[in-house]
Amino acid sequence: MAENEEEKKQVKENNKEAPKKEAPKKEKVEEPKEKDVKIAEPKKDKADPVKEEKKFETVKAKPDAKKTTTSTVNSKAGKEKKKSIAFRTIVIVIVLLAIIGLIYIALPSPARAVQQMLRDLKSGDYEKVEEYVDYEELMNDSLMSSEDAEKNKLFFKDLQFTVKNVTQKDDTATIELQTVNKDFKVIVENSAKKLLQKYFSSEDAEIEEILLEELQKEDIPTVTTTKEITVQKQDGKWKVVVDDNLKEAIFPGLQDSLNAVTNGDMF
Repeated sequence: MAENEEEKKQVKENNKEAPKKEAPKKEKVEEPKEKDVKIAEPKKDKADPVKEEKKFETVKAKPDAKKTTTSTVNSKAGKEKKKSIAFRTIVIVIVLLAIIGLIYIALPSPARAVQQMLRDLKSGDYEKVEEYVDYEELMNDSLMSSEDAEKNKLFFKDLQFTVKNVTQKDDTATIELQTVNKDFKVIVENSAKKLLQKYFSSEDAEIEEILLEELQKEDIPTVTTTKEITVQKQDGKWKVVVDDNLKEAIFPGLQDSLNAVTNGDMF
């Protein structure tokens, strides 16, 4: 019993010496009140206003190089296509005009026969003239040889002509033709006077040479004449009839002046 009491005393003493370990106290963490919380504002740098504006500038996207190249190629292709279409249109128009011209030339026409005859007279292509008129008969009363083409060109050098009207009935047509040429009455009168002067002075002279000199003068006045020319179809071709109207249209005043010389009425 005594030992038990001793042990109890010893335990009590040990308990007094060893302090009881206290459990750690939990600290209460106070939550911050909304009113007391202050959010720190970022410091504003005193920056250049121009730089501030640049910060907010919209960044422009660079064009896609592939898209730009494609659009350029398409644009060029479109232009080339338009040019090609325009060129083809022009070619077609030219071809159509050429065809119309060939048709016009190929079709026999009394007016065309007269026009072509006068063109060939001016150019001196008297072989072609024969296709439209009897050239020898036309030059019969001109005091010039019908075979001297170079000299005969002087008759038609200043000749101008206009077809005013065409009246056709079956194989006969009447052409109202207006012409402008030198006044052959003046040429014949001047030639006759020179011939008489040379005759009385015992000089040798030929009317053809004197006539050529007068034809080459630039101061001879011109005459406008309007005559009705007859054209007839012969063997499928239109040919101009040689008559007084045709001669008067081409050589205005020639026939009257020659008649006056023959009858002695010139002087």
